[in-house]
This record gives sequence, structure tokens and C-alpha cells, in this order.
Amino acid sequence: MLLSSFFNERQSQFEVHRDRIKANADRSQARLKQTVESYELLWHMHGGDVKAVRRYEKKIGSKYSISITGPNTTVTPAMLFTLRDYDSADGKVKDFMRLMRDLSAAPLLRYLDVGYFLGGFVYSSDRQMLALSPPFNKQSLSRVERFGVAEYVNFKIDIVEKALNKNSPELIRKQRMVWVPPYISPITGELIGHYAAPIYCRGEKIAVVVATVPLNKFKLLFQDSIEQKGFFVLSSNLEHVLGREMGAADDKLVASALKYKTSFDKSGRRPVITRKGSIFIYSQLIPGPDWVAVYVFDWHEVIFSLKKPLAGGAAMVFLILVALWGFIVFFDRRVLAPLKVYSRLIHESDEFNRAVLSTAPVALTVFDPLNNVVVLQNRQAKKLLESFAEGHGIYQRIVCEKKSWIILSMPFIGLLVQERFDHLR
Repeated sequence: MLLSSFFNERQSQFEVHRDRIKANADRSQARLKQTVESYELLWHMHGGDVKAVRRYEKKIGSKYSISITGPNTTVTPAMLFTLRDYDSADGKVKDFMRLMRDLSAAPLLRYLDVGYFLGGFVYSSDRQMLALSPPFNKQSLSRVERFGVAEYVNFKIDIVEKALNKNSPELIRKQRMVWVPPYISPITGELIGHYAAPIYCRGEKIAVVVATVPLNKFKLLFQDSIEQKGFFVLSSNLEHVLGREMGAADDKLVASALKYKTSFDKSGRRPVITRKGSIFIYSQLIPGPDWVAVYVFDWHEVIFSLKKPLAGGAAMVFLILVALWGFIVFFDRRVLAPLKVYSRLIHESDEFNRAVLSTAPVALTVFDPLNNVVVLQNRQAKKLLESFAEGHGIYQRIVCEKKSWIILSMPFIGLLVQERFDHLR
């Protein structure tokens, strides 16, 4: 009963933390999906001139130029990577600039409730343009130059397109959302992930909007900064632990659970509990990003959690035993002790009767006429009985013929018994 209650409580805690992450992930997806769908529905109404952007001089030989949008172009600054030979008068370029302007005003990349700005980027389907928000600082921009501007742009686009191409175009149009497995950024060196939604106009994909999730902020963005011992999240490829800090007290416990990560839930329908040695593991898939929520604990935690109820139960058992012992002592003194006295008196009376029979100089017999049984007899009576052919049946005949003699003899026998009882008292 206690164990069942404990495991039910742990499963409830696991589901609370898992559902919190799922709700935050769903909310993030919904922001992107609503923004993209709203832009598509109002496509014919988008218009207005877009202002020029401030352009940086880049090294000779770079295919892309880099510029920063100003307040007249976007609400929040963005870094724009464009091919050098693009035609600024091209309608696609103007459409992309309007898309940047409209997206910058949407609450897509801002988490006001947690005070954090979630970055992202937008790229055109023809790979001519990529807008990154927030812009790189000078140090990060230098790393981009060393990595290669064109290589960086293609790297960012390829990693999203790879995730999009895993699903059919029809499924992408229906779900409108795809999550990109986490990877180490070649520029910042941090573990990041993405969720992306393509934009379609007139049946054609014109751009893809991508939100960037720095997974070192996972606890802030998806767990509401709430920490639970033994709870963690695995990335979709089961290679990265999310929402944990290095040097946590339960690192050994988590490391033990990771040895069995291939047995974690892959359906997401209900929590799966697995026992491996001395540890217990709850796991459940989080649909969408395909993260796996995991909660691990061992027998020590089970015993520690049951310590108070077990102590209370032990105290209750002790009180019951004390009460039972007190009842036994009372019963022994009030009931059993008098019974022992009466039993001893009866035993001594029986011994006295036997002694009288064995020492009497004449033949004496105690006979039960109802059952035709000899209860007691001395040696003289036994020898006398052997002289009769009918055996102890002679007693039955005597009883029938001499009832008056037996009645007269009873007072004498009663007197002997009464004297014996008076003697015992």
C-alpha cells in the first residue's frame, strides 16, 4: 500500500514536470505557427516601402554582403546576409524585406514573461537572403568571417532543410512545424536547437522562419526555472541532456539512468517505468520536439520517503502490542488464575479419590450406569470382578436390582467428598 502510494506520487510529480515542458514547447510552436499563418492570410495586404539598410564592407571574394537593419526597416535590429549580385528591385527581395519588417513586430522571438529574447533567423527559399536576429557582435562576426560567410549561411540553411526534407511536403503543410535536432554552434560553441515553419504564398514556399533555442537556457524557457532532483530531458537523438547544470548532486543517478536510454519511451502515450538494478526510471516522449522526459530515483529515496509513514506505523503497532499485552495480563489475573486454582482442586480431589480406592481394604468401584463404563476400581474390585462370567455387566444388574441400596450409599460417598473439600480449603 505504501509502495503503491509512493510510486503513484512519483509518477504524478514526473507528469507535472513533463507537462510543464510540453506546454511551454507547444506555446512556443503556437507563436511561430500563428505568426506564419497570419502573414500568409494577409499576404495581399502587405505593402509599403522598406528603407535601406546599413551595409558593412566585407572582404573581397565573399559571396554575401552583410548589413544591419535600422529602426525604419524592422522593429528590432537584424543582421541581413545577401548575395552581392542580387537585384534590389526584384519583387522577391522586397517581399523578404516586408516579411522581416512584419515578423520583427510579432511576439515570436520575445519571452516577456521570463525576460529573455529568443533569437532566430529567416531565409528565402532561393538562399539569396538570410536575416539573423539579434545581430552578431563584432567578436562573433569575426568568427563568422573565419568560418566563411557563405559557408555559415549554407550551414544554417542546410541544417533546417535537412529536418524539413525528412517529412513529405503535404505533412509539412499540415503540421506547419518541424524541430531541428540540437547541435553545437560553430560560431558561439553553445548547444542550440531550432523549430521552423515554412511560409507559402500562392502555393509556393517563399521563406522559412526559424526560432533558435539556446539549450543552456532550457530551464528558463521550458521548465520555468523549476528544478526537480532526478528529472532531466534528453534531446531527440538521445545524445544531449537538457535542463541540467554541471556538478548537480544527482549526477551519478542521472549517469546510471543514461546507460539504459535505449529503453526509454518512444510513443508518448503514457509514462513508462523501468527498473534497472537499484534504480527506477520514468520516461515519456514529448511530441513535437521529440524530447524524452526522464525521472530517476533509487531505493534510498524510496526508503527515505517511506521513513515517516513507516515510523508512524511502527509506533501504532507498538501501541497495539502494549494494549494486547496489558489485556493478556489482565485476563491471566482475572480469569486464568482462578481457573488454575479450580483445576488444581479438581486434580487433587481426583488424586484423593484414587488414593482412597487403592488403599481401601475392601473392593470399591466407581461405575457409570448410563454409559455402562467402569470409571475407577481398586485391585480388590478387579479381582472380584474376574470371578463373574458377565464381567462388569454385573454392575449394571446390581444397579437395576439394588437401586435403593445405591440411594442409601450416596450420602456416605457425599460425606467423604465433602470432608475432602473441607480439608483442601
